[in-house]
Amino acid sequence: MRTSRFLALTVSVLLFVALVSAACSSSDEGGAASGGEGAQPAANTGGGDGPAAESGVYAIKQTFDMGIEVTSPVFNRIRRIPKIYACQGSRPKAGQSFEQSGAGKYAGRENVSPTLEWTGIPEGTQSIALLMDSDQIAHEETPDLRYLHWLIWNLPSDTAGLPERVATTMELAALGPDTRQGTNDYDVVGYSGPCPLPVTDGGGQHLDYRQVKLKLVFEYLFHVYALDTVLELPGGATRDEFLQAIDGHILSGGVIRGEFVASKQMN
Repeated sequence: MRTSRFLALTVSVLLFVALVSAACSSSDEGGAASGGEGAQPAANTGGGDGPAAESGVYAIKQTFDMGIEVTSPVFNRIRRIPKIYACQGSRPKAGQSFEQSGAGKYAGRENVSPTLEWTGIPEGTQSIALLMDSDQIAHEETPDLRYLHWLIWNLPSDTAGLPERVATTMELAALGPDTRQGTNDYDVVGYSGPCPLPVTDGGGQHLDYRQVKLKLVFEYLFHVYALDTVLELPGGATRDEFLQAIDGHILSGGVIRGEFVASKQMN
């Protein structure tokens, strides 16, 4: 009996420590943060809980350096993504934007893309591409896949960043004559921001934040690629089509991590 109680207590403590390790105590609004991390590219894994998530995603085979430094003047010092860049809380129908919700806890959310900046584009670059994905609540059937939020390619080689509020259209003539955007895991062309679903304890019950004092923080990665070619890829292309097209053409990469705190859900 004593051994059983000890094992049960040990498991409970380990589960609690694992949850607390994801906790962070500061707000999700604020000043600037820089990226340029030396992490290996994670864009060969894909979405989790979205309607377009699949059981497998093309994996980039080539290796390349991570010499591009990616920054954002709108992320705060601990890389929190401000709420203006998050969804309004309602999933869209395929091919449509998120439904507006200007009241309650989703006030201030506009689901527009954030400002990004980068340096270190190497000589010989012909175009620049970007992929945004996240770990926001993986689908139970595909737990290893990351969720796709944004695909954009054929930015001119002298592009030093992206402005706020990039249009959600297949073609982006304002950014470049050949610039295109793909379809994300919400079946929407262009950017779809952080929109994590309610988190459960694994048994179908919502976590009780009154008993476990933590914030559930999700990671959003913005990958930037310098390519030695201009992609012959039509607007609206999928992640697999994009990854296959850039494989073997990446001169250098870079990534910035942003974070977003999930809305609290009580039992």
